[in-house]
Amino acid sequence: MTEAGWYPDPTRRHQHRYFDGAQWTDHAADAGVTLTDPLASPAASAPAAPPPAAPPEVPPASEAPPPPGIGQPPSQAGAAPPPSSAVPPPTGPVAEPQAGERRRGWVIVAVVGGALLVVLVIVGIVAFAGGGDDGNGDSGGSGGSDASGAATTTTQGGAAARQAAAALPGLTQQLTVGISDARAAAQREITTFNQLVECTNNALAAVPQDINALIGCFDNLGAFQTGAETETASVSTLAATLSEAERTLQAAQSDPNAGSAATSAVANATPTIEKARRVVDIGTQLCDCDGRLLGILTRLRDAAVAGNASGFNAAVAELNAEKTTRNGLSSQLIAA
Repeated sequence: MTEAGWYPDPTRRHQHRYFDGAQWTDHAADAGVTLTDPLASPAASAPAAPPPAAPPEVPPASEAPPPPGIGQPPSQAGAAPPPSSAVPPPTGPVAEPQAGERRRGWVIVAVVGGALLVVLVIVGIVAFAGGGDDGNGDSGGSGGSDASGAATTTTQGGAAARQAAAALPGLTQQLTVGISDARAAAQREITTFNQLVECTNNALAAVPQDINALIGCFDNLGAFQTGAETETASVSTLAATLSEAERTLQAAQSDPNAGSAATSAVANATPTIEKARRVVDIGTQLCDCDGRLLGILTRLRDAAVAGNASGFNAAVAELNAEKTTRNGLSSQLIAA
């Protein structure tokens, strides 16, 4: 005898229909939702056969309505479950997944896992390459929190520092030429100034003083002024080249990752840059001194022409003091 329970609906109108152990009932179920559909509806084309003698699919027998005569009044034996007690719908799957479907599921899982593994490997390679070495001891990447800050101090693995270092030899050569020009201009001005001073001293030492000879000495005043202008121009040119060389030197020293070639260029350029600093410093003082001397010599000449003895004597005293200063600066410049 077939047990009471849920079985495939013999009318095929629903997924399941309840068999009470003796006959099919009007209780049906679709997708776990119970409903009432009279078995002998007009849609039924033939009498429904009882289910095979097999245990019900779902739910377990303990959840099905009790069989007739057990727990029900005799008058209700064989009747459908009362409306107040809902017939439990099937709770489990109707059929087990087929083997092909299970295999397809495992294939999908394997493909997705393999794709994720490939992505992780690619990300690891890119991260390793980005944080590696460029072969010259340069550290790649943006360098830490640069990510907003430190990267601004390290310019792409020393590239900018190497570029600056490469410009140092040319600037060093320009500095060498500028130092030579400043020294030559200072040497020429020493000669012109000494000739002017010697002429003035001879005229003042004459007894009586030869005013006409003294005034004649100032014929060389124009040559002294021209020499002072040339001297000033040479020092200014040297100062401009020095300023560029100092900026370049600082850029070449700004990144420790610039490499050995940059370090060597910095070491070779540093002595010349330091010498140029001394020449520019002394040359600037010398140019200022020559400007003062030019004013003193002009006043001395004007006092001699006007016969202004007091003005003449004051100018001579200034000339002697400034002459000592100039001689000291000239010697320092030549030796620098």
